[in-house]
Amino acid sequence: MFPDSEIAKHYVCSSTKATAIMNLALEPECSEDMYKLICTEKKPYSILIDESNDIMCEKECAILARYYSEAQDKVAVGFIDMPVCNDAKAENIFNCIASSMDKKGIEWSNCIGFSSDNCNVMIGKNNSVLSRVKAQAPHIYSVGCPSHLVNICAKTAAKELSMSPEELIIDIYYYFEKNSKRREELKEFQEFCNVAQQRVPKHCPTRWLSLGKSLDHLLNQWPAFRSYFESHSENQKSRDIEKRLTDPMMKIYTCFLHNATQSFDKFNLIFQNKAPILFKLNDSVEELLHDIGSRLIVPKVLREQNVQEIDVSNPEVHCADENLFVGFLTRRHLVSEEEIPSDKKKQFFKDARSFYVRSFQKVKEKFPLRDQILTNMSVVNPEGQDDVAPEQILTLAERFPNVVKADAKEQLHLEVLDYTSTNLEKVIPNYRNLSIDEFWGKLSKDKSVSTGQIRFKELCQVMKLLLVLPNSNCDVERAFSLVRHIKTEFRCQMSHQTLVNLMSCKINKFNDVECYDLEVSGKLLKSAKQAACTYNETLKMSQA
Repeated sequence: MFPDSEIAKHYVCSSTKATAIMNLALEPECSEDMYKLICTEKKPYSILIDESNDIMCEKECAILARYYSEAQDKVAVGFIDMPVCNDAKAENIFNCIASSMDKKGIEWSNCIGFSSDNCNVMIGKNNSVLSRVKAQAPHIYSVGCPSHLVNICAKTAAKELSMSPEELIIDIYYYFEKNSKRREELKEFQEFCNVAQQRVPKHCPTRWLSLGKSLDHLLNQWPAFRSYFESHSENQKSRDIEKRLTDPMMKIYTCFLHNATQSFDKFNLIFQNKAPILFKLNDSVEELLHDIGSRLIVPKVLREQNVQEIDVSNPEVHCADENLFVGFLTRRHLVSEEEIPSDKKKQFFKDARSFYVRSFQKVKEKFPLRDQILTNMSVVNPEGQDDVAPEQILTLAERFPNVVKADAKEQLHLEVLDYTSTNLEKVIPNYRNLSIDEFWGKLSKDKSVSTGQIRFKELCQVMKLLLVLPNSNCDVERAFSLVRHIKTEFRCQMSHQTLVNLMSCKINKFNDVECYDLEVSGKLLKSAKQAACTYNETLKMSQA
């Protein structure tokens, strides 16, 4: 291992000893900063949870914390635990979470935010995980996961269509999935039709952004798929797929859905971001409503009315069929396909109209556009310094009395006035080039020239609290992706606790630092030595 050292080259460390060092020394070192902030210093944090969807093995519940790292001047996401929770009832999930938090010494008193997927078990008003969390932390805030919510809106709207391109995508995938002969034959048709030789991607209905990419692939490969299934009608399944591919209306519906989902994908991409962008949610939802509305609603109505107040179910505000935006490719197929009966065209426009109406209504229903926090969240953006009012900050501070002290209101008011009248460029040169969390981190270190005290202590505390509120549940989804990278077929015997500790090391430390750049402290070396000794003693006892 160390050929340049006579002493070190005799060092031996098998996988079991390395595992002991990782479990007993490296993992505590990697998680130390997070626990110091949220356990010892009682800094505000949000909790993010999700359950795995494994069917054949044990179900796991990932628990992450979102907090403000003072050392890095940014919002960070840390891994807490991933207990096994096979019984997916709300009470059992909550008990798993509470047990993990007790084990780590984390209190509910400084928990300010909650994020999960949007199923009733997690966020229902009664008898859910969130209802139990609120019993422990009454002032906790949860807006739901925007990515999940917009996915629900799109799926609900797609049910209004008479034909389902999504079902066609799924059927084509499973037709080719486990048959190498069919896949090889498809390549010949792809070459003949002069389209790219690509494998059929799997569309997962619960995965965000999956449908748009699958529709794009289907349209690009349409000539090859159609030619293939016209030549391979050997069973009922292939004949059913061929019937849909040769139906001109199916292609029209596919083109329409491909175009219509782009608005939702654009929204979703914004909230895949790791940066704190919850302050953009209200504007992004309004933009999404306007995008949907501009395809359906008469322009004059959109100009003269607040988009949130429009009654989209009223046919009088709708465009005529010839002005309804369905996408240029869709419109071109409608014009070029002369064999399509007029009644089918009418049905298509009726379906397209229903799609827009339902998606518009669902977005308004699912997103809390008048939420007190969301309507005032823009104050965290230094670009809007001129529009910040003391009343906004005080309202936000009162929402979290467990973190912001009531006797600090007057000082907070004065700091807001000071902030709004300060030339930020003089305090933090080139502050516009910083991320929002970096900006507030640097501003929190600014001191008064006369007193030497922190100038914006209370204000920055409120702002950091707001930045800790979760944007979405993407971080937990990424954690489960990490599980698949760690527990591979070559590591199939890895224990659950080792998996948990490896994830803790990766998320809490090595997301920002490469393993070879880690500064090994004397404390870590001492802990590693103790871990190795503990392992050796345990091994001797087991062999005795």
